[in-house]
Amino acid sequence: MVNPATVNNANKDLLNSKLQKSGQCLNHKEKLEVLADIAKSFKEIKLDFSGGDPLLLKKDLEVIKLASDYFGAKNIELSVTGACITEELLDFLKDKVSEIDFTLDTLYPRLESTREAEYSKASIRAIKLTCSKNIPVTVATVLKKDNLSKENINELYKFLEENSVQNWFLLRFRPVGRGAKFKFLEPSENEYKAVLEYCLKLGKEGSVKVTLHHTFYDLMGIEKKDRACKIGNKLIILADGTVLSCGWAFNSLGRPLNDEFALGKLPEDKLKDILNSVKINSIKKYPACRVDYFLNNR
Repeated sequence: MVNPATVNNANKDLLNSKLQKSGQCLNHKEKLEVLADIAKSFKEIKLDFSGGDPLLLKKDLEVIKLASDYFGAKNIELSVTGACITEELLDFLKDKVSEIDFTLDTLYPRLESTREAEYSKASIRAIKLTCSKNIPVTVATVLKKDNLSKENINELYKFLEENSVQNWFLLRFRPVGRGAKFKFLEPSENEYKAVLEYCLKLGKEGSVKVTLHHTFYDLMGIEKKDRACKIGNKLIILADGTVLSCGWAFNSLGRPLNDEFALGKLPEDKLKDILNSVKINSIKKYPACRVDYFLNNR
């Protein structure tokens, strides 16, 4: 997908065409092939379209609609930047998706340390508009050293309540992908625990449900059946069709951290073959987060 923060309407299609020709992005026909392969492999499966921004290109809206036709709106989610959200687009999506997810780490642009300056402003506008359309919204917040203050947490939670957001999803910060150069923003386990205890308290007292990424379960003493990151339960398909075992397994160039995390490439490989491969079984030896093991040698 193309990042909407880096392009305008005049050149987005041209840039996407160049990415396709260079092999960095599947063309429309290939995307439909991948979707058909998924439909052939599963009677029911949950799909989350993310990016970049999956709403940037009109042809990708056709892919989202087809996915909804295949699996039902209840199984389709979107994770978007907010930059492309309009009232007209939300009217189109309303009966095709189960929810739309946005990332919002702060209401204060001065604290937007790892994203473009306008990122939070676009998310705030889009969250308000989406909630006004009664489309379920989850807001994800990546916890970093610079957004852990009670002032920031309280303002975020107040904003979510005021706009009737249903779920607040709290994530670890991993120094991978474009975040590799921001390792200094990674909180300690004690810092995570303190802010999570405070957020969970807000959730108990307020109207917005607070949920945690599974990598926080051990830290917070949470017992759940899905506590481990299970290979094959959730896979990532990159813009060029590469299949990853983990959504954090990116290097600073947006490519797999190493070959271990890359399971195959669609549409050349078939999804069922990938799911039954020797490779996918070999990495089940890790009891929890494989990216954590990779980054910390444990």
